[in-house]
Parts: sequence; C-alpha cells; structure tokens
Amino acid sequence: MLRLASTALYLLVFLMGVIFTLLNKSSVAINYHLGQFELPVAVLVLLAVFVGVVLSLIVCYGSKFKSRIEIRGLRKRMLALEQEIQNLRKMPLKDPP
Repeated sequence: MLRLASTALYLLVFLMGVIFTLLNKSSVAINYHLGQFELPVAVLVLLAVFVGVVLSLIVCYGSKFKSRIEIRGLRKRMLALEQEIQNLRKMPLKDPP
C-alpha cells in the first residue's frame, strides 16, 4: 500500500513538472558580469531547485558529520567514566581509626 502511494506521488510530481514545462516555453535572459545567455523558464526553475537540494544536502550532512564526531567523543568519555566507577567499586573501604 505504501509503495502504491509513493508511486502515485512520484507520478503526480512528474506530471506536474511536464505540465509546467509545456506551459512555460518562453526563454529568460541570464546576465552576468562576463556575458549573457538564455534559458527556458522550466530549465531555470529546475536548475534552481537542483542547486537548492544540493546545498541543503551539504548542510545536512555537515551537521550530521559534526554530530557523529560529538557522539564518538561522548561514548569515549562514558566508557572512561564507567571504568572509573568499576575501579571505585573494587577499592576496599578504609576502616576509621
């Protein structure tokens, strides 16, 4: 059931993209410092979405990598503290004089 729903969603997004492309055939001039070129509106929008997705993935994976490093350090600290607790439990209690 989930597979059918996800396939239907992909098909809907694809059809919306095709309709958007067919309705926006006009070109847009892109001017930058060294020159100029023209692109269809649909290609420009697709390019902007692609760049946004790539930048979002870079930011997400960067924070995920940072979190993994922090988790690794915390696990090492936890193991050291657990070892210290075990050592303290093994120490004999001193009798008062």
